[in-house]
This record gives sequence, structure tokens and C-alpha cells, in this order.
Amino acid sequence: MSSLVSIRLVERTDATDVQRYAADPGVAQTSNVPHSYPEDGGVAFVERVIAGREIGHQYAFAIQCDGHVAGIMRVKPRPCRSS
Repeated sequence: MSSLVSIRLVERTDATDVQRYAADPGVAQTSNVPHSYPEDGGVAFVERVIAGREIGHQYAFAIQCDGHVAGIMRVKPRPCRSS
């Protein structure tokens, strides 16, 4: 059975999946996510990255596997250099 993987902008509805994922102690071992993760951390994170996107500061993407967030990646825009 193959899994469906997709990437899209983080949405407010992702807060529950972010909370479940970030609260896993194994995630803290391989990332900069704190352990123990705050109870409202998923909602706070999603609100923060959406606010950052609205002002063009950063863009957070949800990596989904079978309809659930399996990871997050953030991109901060920088000016392009010409050769």
C-alpha cells in the first residue's frame, strides 16, 4: 500500500496534528522542538507562522502523509542575487 504525500501551506486546522507530532519526545531528539511541548503549542505555532506569512516574513509548509501533518518546513524569503 502506498501513501499519499503532499506539501501545502500551513492552515489553522493543522494545529491538532502539529500538537500531536511536536509532543512526541522523539521529535525533540532530532529537532529544535522543545520537550515537553506546551499544551497550546500547536495553536500558538500555527498562529505565529500564519502571521509571518501574512507579512511576507516566512512561509511554513505542512508535509502531509495520508491527510495528516507529518512535518513542517519553513522558508524565509531572501533577495535574489544576480550573477
